[in-house]
Amino acid sequence: MENRVLYVISHTHWDREWYQTFQNYRFRLVRMIDDLIELMERDPEYRYFHLDGQTIVLEDYLQIRPENKSRLEKLISDGRIIIGPWYVMPDEFLVSGESIVRNFKRGFEICREYGVEPMRNGYVTDIFGHNGQFPQILRGFNIKSASMFRGIADYPKDAFTWKGTDGSEVTAFKLCRDRAYSNYYFAVREPFEVCGYDGHEDEIIARVKALLDRYDEQATSPAYLMMDGVDHIDADIHLPKILDLIRKNFPDVTVKHTTFADYMSAVENYAPALGTVEGPLYSIGNKGVNNIVLKNVLSSMVHLKQANDKCETLLTGVAEPLDFAAELVSDKF
Repeated sequence: MENRVLYVISHTHWDREWYQTFQNYRFRLVRMIDDLIELMERDPEYRYFHLDGQTIVLEDYLQIRPENKSRLEKLISDGRIIIGPWYVMPDEFLVSGESIVRNFKRGFEICREYGVEPMRNGYVTDIFGHNGQFPQILRGFNIKSASMFRGIADYPKDAFTWKGTDGSEVTAFKLCRDRAYSNYYFAVREPFEVCGYDGHEDEIIARVKALLDRYDEQATSPAYLMMDGVDHIDADIHLPKILDLIRKNFPDVTVKHTTFADYMSAVENYAPALGTVEGPLYSIGNKGVNNIVLKNVLSSMVHLKQANDKCETLLTGVAEPLDFAAELVSDKF
């Protein structure tokens, strides 16, 4: 295999409501984006940050900090803060296919309001399984890849071709079975968040070596995806310095602080031989603490699922068809 290239993706994963209320999470979100704007304006070496594939967090933030809109817009238009493709990351088994399509549509609209194209990746990193028509929906939006980890059982490699129910195909990037969208974070960053990096250089290097050895087993190409982030986390102001430390101690490894688009392009250029997985991805893994699948999506209670289904049916099956018919009739008068 060619020399390895580490694609370090800085990000946060943002639940708008979970073990805290929406407003508690928004309080944390505002502080996180405030600090991110300051960091990126102050330090050009901190190059990129992904906002979890969701554009709704921009609305949540700007409702509290409208005075920062121009600063945020500049970082987005400069390609440093990466947004989209979603409005809000959905669970594919909670909502209808039409809801998923509208979700993408709104996410695309918001990205273009900021003067950028959405990230072209079906970014569903914290979802409990994936329906068989998701590749078809992705291809309908000219998205050729997806990033995920649950529902694929114990698939051993970091990428495969996912063939949907209708035959549509996308490249699926399978994240770490134990560390999910946080493999770099837990291996290299998390142990030093309290005590700091200084004086721990030898341990950092040992941890990076262990991370690379682990990734060697799952790699389908020399492009290694290093996810620097976790739930509700800030940007690491020390990242440029730590990446320089890695470069110095691993001269045969290229280290890039970069974007998902860059990583996807690299994998495509390597053209690795990928296995194919067909149909829904809804299988529980036997290995990995994060490889479980909550059947029936226990993240939502039954009465909420019922209310949402009723709402979707009324909108798409009754209200919109009647509105369309009314427009046709009105055009005749």
